[in-house]
Amino acid sequence: MLTLTTPITLLYAGMLGIVYGILVQRILVKRRQYRVSRYDGNVPELGARIRAHSNFAEYVPLLLLFLLLFELNNLPPLLLHAFGLLLVLARIYHAYGLITAESTQSKNYRPRQRATFITMTLLISASLFALIAALTAHTLAWL
Repeated sequence: MLTLTTPITLLYAGMLGIVYGILVQRILVKRRQYRVSRYDGNVPELGARIRAHSNFAEYVPLLLLFLLLFELNNLPPLLLHAFGLLLVLARIYHAYGLITAESTQSKNYRPRQRATFITMTLLISASLFALIAALTAHTLAWL
């Protein structure tokens, strides 16, 4: 039987990897449809899909790294699952909001705003927790 050191991080990395693949596929479909090989070809719908993919790629790696570090440092599994699930849902909701607003030419930015708020809350909370934990451990090591 396989023994995993970080099963929770692996679970959410797998989920996020699938979401990433879907975002890439959605770009490829529009590239073929509009015969655009570089950039966005001034096609707003393609531009929105590219931006959703890029935004995902900008935030997910660092947040997954935090999840991994928290798991390696034995934070409670419930907290790790809450972090991972919020990350997955926020990134899906953000991509949905960005792509839907552009494809329907809607000015409803609420899904993106909510998803961005969740992502930023995760990022800032994880960063502060990591800093406090590291400084506390470092300070205690000197005593």
